[in-house]
Amino acid sequence: MILSEGARTGSVEAYSGSRNEPEPKLAFVISIRGINGVSPKVRKVLQLHHLRQIFNGSFVKLNKASINMLRIVEPYIGWGYPNLKTVNELIYKCGYD
Repeated sequence: MILSEGARTGSVEAYSGSRNEPEPKLAFVISIRGINGVSPKVRKVLQLHHLRQIFNGSFVKLNKASINMLRIVEPYIGWGYPNLKTVNELIYKCGYD
C-alpha cells in the first residue's frame, strides 16, 4: 500500500515506522462492535484493552506487543493518534469541564 506523506489511515498495516518522522507512541482505540459471538482470542484482547461494550474507548501505548494485539482485533475497533484538540473534545463530551 503506497500512501502520500500527508495521508493518514487507521489500518494497522500502514503503521510501518519506516518514515523519518518520529513514531507516535500513543493511540486512542474505540470498539465498534460488541464482544458477543467472537472468538476467545479476540474477546481476551478486547477485554485487556477495556473494550467490553460498543463505543468504549481507551488510550493504548504503542509498542510491538500492542500493535500485534491491535492486528488481531482490527475488524472490531477503530483507532487513531490523539492530539490536544481531540482529547479536549472527548473530555468535554463526557461531561467533565
